[in-house]
Formats: sequence, structure tokens, C-alpha cells
Amino acid sequence: MARDARTVALDFMHIWGGGIAALRQGIDEYFTSATVWENVGLNRLTGKAEALAFVDSYHAAHGLDAIHVDIVAVLADARRVMTERVDHLVRADGSAIHSTRIMGVFEIADGKIVAQRDYFCSDPSPIEPHTLHRR
Repeated sequence: MARDARTVALDFMHIWGGGIAALRQGIDEYFTSATVWENVGLNRLTGKAEALAFVDSYHAAHGLDAIHVDIVAVLADARRVMTERVDHLVRADGSAIHSTRIMGVFEIADGKIVAQRDYFCSDPSPIEPHTLHRR
């Protein structure tokens, strides 16, 4: 039985917390050679190879090991999933690289992510955990 779009997107984000190898494996498993991943205003990547190269470059430059995701809200239909979330980027020793508020859109087809667009909050204020209403 095929997984619904909401499950695909949430499962993909859950993988990010498992370390750099799991993050790379998630991209390989959930993306296609034509997936478009856009970090709006920063970059636009097409396919697994470009996505993996970006993750590897971020790992090399900042020590990225995992991304822990706090989901604030999720809206989904049969093909699209919108998430309000906070991504916490961390190094292997658990130290924080940074945390970012994000509104993201995933487009799903045949159990694969065919597009991912992330819109970032530009407010540099620290994120206070008590201000998040997790669902």
C-alpha cells in the first residue's frame, strides 16, 4: 500500500535526526533524479546528486551531522504537504550550528519527493521553545 503524502514528508524529516549518513540515505531514498529542492532566496538544486553535494558541502563547512525538526503545524492534501517547523542543525558532538524557523512545501508523487521548497524566517531573534505550539 502506498504511503500518503503527509507520511512521506514527515518520515523524510524524521530521518534527518539520525546523523549525516541517515540524512544522505534519506535523500537517496526519497528524492528522484529530477527532484527540485529550493531554499528560496539561497539556492535551487535539481536531483539527488546536487542535493547530496549540498549536504556534503554544508557538513564540510559547518560540521553538520543532523537536523532535529520541531513540527509546529502540518497541512496536507493528496499531493502536497506544508509544514511550519523549526530545524535545529547540530554537529556530531551535539553542539548547535543554528536553529531556523521554516515554512516548507513538499510535493509528493508515487511515494517520492518531487519538489521541496523551504522559506526561511529572517528574524535573527533566538527561538524560544515555549513559544512553539507543537502538534
